[in-house]
Amino acid sequence: MMWTEVTNGLAFPEGPVALDDGSLLLCEIPTGEITRVKPDGGKSCFARTGGGPNGMALAADGFLYVCHNGGITTRQWQWQGKELTLVGAAPEGWRGGSIQ
Repeated sequence: MMWTEVTNGLAFPEGPVALDDGSLLLCEIPTGEITRVKPDGGKSCFARTGGGPNGMALAADGFLYVCHNGGITTRQWQWQGKELTLVGAAPEGWRGGSIQ
């Protein structure tokens, strides 16, 4: 099986949803954003949810439902020339997750 990289430089992407125009929506947990990735690899911010969006579904009613973990702490560092992200515990003031 051959794999093709569509884009890179994403921050902990999860929950991709395919759209009819060939683009993808995905959650970027540490940035609290939903990112749109076009078929040519171009990226743009589709929505800012804040906290930690980490899963989505496009429903029959046309709405995009986002599972939100309520936020997590992260720490980034370099190791052997690569940027790594450590995902930690819930941040201070965490009140639980939600569906947006």
